Amino acid sequence: MAHQFQGMVLVDGEWVSRTSDVFRAMDGARRQPDIEMNEPVVEPQHQIPQLGLLSRTVLATPIVKSILPANIRQRKLNDVVFVGENSVHLKEIRAYGHLRHVASKSDFRGRILAARVFGEPRRHEVPETDETPRKKGTVRREHGGTLMDEDTPGDQQAVPRDGAALRNGEANNLPQQVIVLTLSSRLLMFLWAKASHAGTVRFCQQTIRLPSSNSRYESLGSFLAVDPKCRAIATAAPEGRFVIYKMKCWDKWCMDVQGGYDPAPIEEERMMSLTGRIMHMEFLSPGSIDGAGKDDTHVILLFVLAHNGRTKVTCYDWDATTPLTNAKCRVKNISVESVDHNPSLLVPLNHGPDFLLISSRHITKYKNILSGDPTPVCSSIPDHILSTDHPADSKCPPLWVQWERVPRHGSNEAFYVAREDGKVIYLEIGNIGEMTISEAGNWPHPVDKAFASLDVEHELGKTLLNPDVLIAAGTTSDGHLYKIGAWMEEYSIGKSFLANNSFDFVESIPNWAPVLDLCVTALPGVRSPGQRDSIFVASGRAPHGTISELRLGLNALVDTYSEGMAGCTGLWVLGQGPQLSEEDYAHYALLIVSIPPETFVFKIFHIDAGGGTWDEGEWSLVQVPGDADEEHPATPTSDGVYRNEETLAACRTSVSTCVQITRSGARLFQVSDLRRIDSIDFEFSALAAAARPNIPLIAFALRNGMATTLDVVSIDNGMTFARGATHHLPSEPTCLEIFDIGGEPHVLVGTWEHSILIFRYHKETLHDTLRLAATAELRTAMGTSSWCESAVVVSYGSSQVLLCGLRNGHLLSYLIQTHGEGSLMLVSSCEAVIGPTAARVTNCSTDPSAAFVACGSDFCRVRCAKNPVAAPALDIDAIWFTSHQSPGFQQSAITAVDQLPFTVGQQCGKDLGSLIFAVSGDRLLYARMDYDIRWSGHAAEPSTPEPNKAVPRKLEITGTPKKLVYLEKLRKMVIATTEAREERAPPDGYRIVRSAIQLVNMADDGTESAIKQEDDIAPPKKSMIVGEFVLKNYEQVYALLDWTYAGEDGKGYHFVIAGTGIPQRNGPDVGRRLFFQVTDTTIKLKKESAFEHPVRCMAFYGANQLLTISSRALVFEEFQPTRQRWVERGREFLPSPGVHLTCSSSFIYVSTEEDSHICYEASLDPADVAKFKFNKVFTDGRQRLTAHHLNVRVDVPTVRGITIPPESRVLVRGHDPASSPLPGLTQPSTSTSGETPQEANIVLVSDKTCSLVGLYHSPKQTTQWQLAAETLFEANLPRSITRLQRGDIRPRWRRPAYYNPYPTPNPRPETHQNADSNGGGQIHGNNAMPGVLTDDIIGTCSDGTVYGFSILGSQATWVLRLLSNLVKVKKKRQAERSVCVVRDTWEEGDGDSDSDSDSDLGLGLGNDDVMDVDSSSDTFDASLDTSPDTAPPHVKAKRSNLPLITPRDVDPELQEHGPTRARAWHVDGDALSSFLEHETGGKGLQSLVDDDTEEAVQELFWNLAGALGEEVQVGGRGGENADWDHYGGKNPTGFMWVEEWVRDLLGNVL
Repeated sequence: MAHQFQGMVLVDGEWVSRTSDVFRAMDGARRQPDIEMNEPVVEPQHQIPQLGLLSRTVLATPIVKSILPANIRQRKLNDVVFVGENSVHLKEIRAYGHLRHVASKSDFRGRILAARVFGEPRRHEVPETDETPRKKGTVRREHGGTLMDEDTPGDQQAVPRDGAALRNGEANNLPQQVIVLTLSSRLLMFLWAKASHAGTVRFCQQTIRLPSSNSRYESLGSFLAVDPKCRAIATAAPEGRFVIYKMKCWDKWCMDVQGGYDPAPIEEERMMSLTGRIMHMEFLSPGSIDGAGKDDTHVILLFVLAHNGRTKVTCYDWDATTPLTNAKCRVKNISVESVDHNPSLLVPLNHGPDFLLISSRHITKYKNILSGDPTPVCSSIPDHILSTDHPADSKCPPLWVQWERVPRHGSNEAFYVAREDGKVIYLEIGNIGEMTISEAGNWPHPVDKAFASLDVEHELGKTLLNPDVLIAAGTTSDGHLYKIGAWMEEYSIGKSFLANNSFDFVESIPNWAPVLDLCVTALPGVRSPGQRDSIFVASGRAPHGTISELRLGLNALVDTYSEGMAGCTGLWVLGQGPQLSEEDYAHYALLIVSIPPETFVFKIFHIDAGGGTWDEGEWSLVQVPGDADEEHPATPTSDGVYRNEETLAACRTSVSTCVQITRSGARLFQVSDLRRIDSIDFEFSALAAAARPNIPLIAFALRNGMATTLDVVSIDNGMTFARGATHHLPSEPTCLEIFDIGGEPHVLVGTWEHSILIFRYHKETLHDTLRLAATAELRTAMGTSSWCESAVVVSYGSSQVLLCGLRNGHLLSYLIQTHGEGSLMLVSSCEAVIGPTAARVTNCSTDPSAAFVACGSDFCRVRCAKNPVAAPALDIDAIWFTSHQSPGFQQSAITAVDQLPFTVGQQCGKDLGSLIFAVSGDRLLYARMDYDIRWSGHAAEPSTPEPNKAVPRKLEITGTPKKLVYLEKLRKMVIATTEAREERAPPDGYRIVRSAIQLVNMADDGTESAIKQEDDIAPPKKSMIVGEFVLKNYEQVYALLDWTYAGEDGKGYHFVIAGTGIPQRNGPDVGRRLFFQVTDTTIKLKKESAFEHPVRCMAFYGANQLLTISSRALVFEEFQPTRQRWVERGREFLPSPGVHLTCSSSFIYVSTEEDSHICYEASLDPADVAKFKFNKVFTDGRQRLTAHHLNVRVDVPTVRGITIPPESRVLVRGHDPASSPLPGLTQPSTSTSGETPQEANIVLVSDKTCSLVGLYHSPKQTTQWQLAAETLFEANLPRSITRLQRGDIRPRWRRPAYYNPYPTPNPRPETHQNADSNGGGQIHGNNAMPGVLTDDIIGTCSDGTVYGFSILGSQATWVLRLLSNLVKVKKKRQAERSVCVVRDTWEEGDGDSDSDSDSDLGLGLGNDDVMDVDSSSDTFDASLDTSPDTAPPHVKAKRSNLPLITPRDVDPELQEHGPTRARAWHVDGDALSSFLEHETGGKGLQSLVDDDTEEAVQELFWNLAGALGEEVQVGGRGGENADWDHYGGKNPTGFMWVEEWVRDLLGNVL
């Protein structure tokens, strides 16, 4: 029975049940004949490549939510803090109100909800009268809600401010003020900064956890208020409840921090409830007690609430010396006046618990609030202030958005109040309560809550004698700094009061948000061949719309320029000084300009405007002896200047003399009248010459037949040429320079033998000698040699570095070391590539450690390290010339440059010192680096060097730009714009939205606007718009395409195709497709097609084949030349409306609104050869709300087990605007084994949930029922990517020197990346660094953030992921070590209850709640240490002995499984670079790998680094026979090699 079983048997056509057993079944099987069983055919499974994604922030968002003047570093420095959505930027206020960026913090765990200043008030010198001595005034400058204290006793001295040094012991103390932030992650943060003696700045923070909530309306942090005397802090939810924190005395907190324990600034806390929605919350000033003195213990907290359709005020007060349980509701739900039902601002006053409510048309002052019956006093705002310049911007009147208190002497209180349309009023309240309202000025652009007043401190300390400096960050346009009044040294007695207190420009704050569209392209005629692309974004709002070219570097402010300098080869400044006449006071500079075959002498004058400001002065360029006119024709001059020859060198040899060297001779002459003193005539024509200021030598090279000699002549007493020395040269010189090395004059000669010779000039009794001191061969990292074009010597302290600019665009640096008596040793330190043309190096007269380099269209500042011996790296930053009068100023190639040094003396005010004279194209620019602007020659230098920053170029247009397309053949940009206009004024007024397509010049070449301006619209200043076509009102342009049609006659016709949507009054929106013919100055409509729905996307499938998406319909059309019309060849309906469309060969990539990404393949329909059918190739495995996509084709060095069929290697069409081609570049092979790399087609898809995924387009479709593409990687970013494009935007000096910008062509021409289908297209790609497949992917966000993305190979990804995991684990463990527990319990009471007892609900910092004490994420050291031995009784340090980090914690291979495995292939480059910024050499990476880790983790690192080592070292610079052990292996040298590769990979992109 155990072996029996039931079975079904077919009997007579019916299935019946039968019993059988196992043995009978086995016997029946043996009797059956053998049947041959074939193995199933298993097709080889297609394996996907293992690729990673590296993301880096190229440009952070420029959006600023609030501006807080606060000294969060130290008392000696004058700082201001810009608070963004999730970042904080620290800036220093320099002379004349100019700002200098210091540091940024962007690693907050959540969004910043509110920010205030907490700390000691700032002190200023306040003159009582003109005759009385000055006394100190204390002014609290917390933004938007704190009060100004009364004057402090005169014995409290102000601390002098000097950014050059730190106070003794101040590095361990709290600064004068800290920033208090509330975050969306339920954190209350105290933030400040610390500056080290090395100049680096890091942020320190202390965080407190806020209680949780059941809804977002009860989430604390939306409102934040700080008591003016720093006794309490309050934070509130939008409605329902708030928390009060009782703070420690500031001095006690500072003592605790200095002692190294108890960093908690909070003594007690309490949560209370209230009824209504909170509109405003502020602390009020208690005033005095019965008018007898100050009340230092009374704390008053005021709420403005909306409850039951009424606006009410509620007031709490308590004694600061008692527990918070005594805080009671003094005034409960008292209704305000009906006219104040919706106040925009709440302004507390200083001398008592009074406050202002500012509404749209009036300001009401409420008095006696503590009595329970407040008294309102209403003042109307004048009608001329209420009017707005842009009534069409909104249907509602503009609102007052921010206020700022300004320091004043006496008892009067003064405020500036800003409105969102830019109107600013000045509000002053007298000591008896009278209120004066006047108009201060108009801001040129709209403003928001980021509005403040800066304390610009003069070097003499008389701060309040300076003008009021107002700052506002732009909302949809640039922010600005404006001053109201004149600087002390520029105040003019002869001017009227209004003229001296006008609204004057100081500085602009760049803003390119929101970004609506992106265009990455090269600018022919502006960029040199082979140089980087430019990033253009559509930003701004009408009437201040702009096309912004995003650039990063240093800002050189152009005062003005002169024209007529074409062909200039050299420029030298011979002198400067003041010139006083009976009528004017002027500053002048004397220049010699060489324009072969002539030399010109110019005097540049800056004439002061009758004692006015420097900017009001006039510039003039006068040729010496003078320009010819009818009355005074030019006559031959008898001075000492050669004018009929080109000048080879010139300089000022002494205070009163100058020298000029030409090919025929040298002349010495007076500076004052150019009178010749002495001269030398050369026997032969000079090949090169050199002179150096303050060195009494000249050098020149002559050729006599086949011999070339170097002659050096000294200048005795600066008056006559004396004897010299001669030396034979091996070849003609390519460069000749004079330097001071170690206090001795030296002459450098560059030869045609690819070397440099340095001679030491020694003056002896009988004769002068030239002795060879050093030689060096000019060889680059790629093994090539070049010639020296120019050279300078820069120094930092006692170290000197030689910089040589080569003719191939390379820049070599050599550390100069003394080696024996009279000899030098040149130690090669580092190399950088500036560009493809000759690099010309010039000294910087204001900074001995810096130099200027001009190469092609690039102009840079090169700065050596503070310790060139230990850190030989060079800091190279681009310099951009900008003009406030011309935001679209286009910088051409710099052919000549010279700079004046700082003026030394007791003068105060601006002069010509530090001015740069540069020849850019045809213009002579008079510019000054913004960080060189100082009060006088004795002003202190900044504590840290000026870092690079965003310096965008603005092309101003009239409307709001929506879409962009660049026309390469015409060198124009086509822009779709909209603009709201008022057609008729109220009361029966209405407005329209005007839509247009405009043709814009990309360079300010002076072309005038060719469009006709409407009568009521003022023409823009020097408009860049050369053509315009007006669309229908309210019509929106969603797509723009560039199309060149070749006719039968061979003539090309240039068209722009626009897809639009038109809203209808009744019914759904309709669309149009418009064909415009574009010329240099016109844009004309040639054809239009109507659609039932808006045309959202368009793309070319072939030369004359167009794909169009209208709602859910994907339409395939083809242009028939014979019929001159577009014929539909196919149609496909999408699951949801499409948002982006691109094509590649026969594949069509579509991103949809709700159904993620879909790929189709178009083919001829067998049933109808005149039609195309769409076959679905693959889709995304997840449903996403897609925003954009980009098709990327890369060469993969090794793809395990993959063979891509040749027929699937397709071309990516050059017409795809998201894949604009790069000229002449191919994707190189990064394989080191000699095998042909395989191709991988990746589709980057961004969605509206801040994700960026890489979908793998398999070359072979598996099955028809399995269409989901494999996700290679997924990045979760802080914000959504709205645009993706490719472009090589990285300058050459941002890449390692071994990078090859011109690789050999791909051995498979049919697989070139993104090549045009017709074979004439240009190749798109770049020669990426080892381990990187491509690094030219750019993504933009709507808030202005620009990301750079790189696709990595598997080995590079594993190494970076291991390092990233180590950083994350160590940060987490460091936070666990630095935790203290606050034992104080806190209570919640009902603010509406009159009960004296509060119930403890356990919602505060109980025994289980902790306060985090940590520093910024860029360092692992805790800012403050909490010791359990020294902690007070109510604070206990929580320490734990954490185990060592194991491979299980950080091994990247363990993260390659599970549903989130794709996210493990993303590397956050910002986190890694933030760590490496604060380490030097190889120690940083070594400590990251070795400290607190097991040996298995170290072995894991070496295994991954060894696998990458051959590709990094051998492929990068080592050669064919090098290996990993040769370059360091498992030792500190190996760490340095890996860290150098990481730094090259994570370096700045711009």
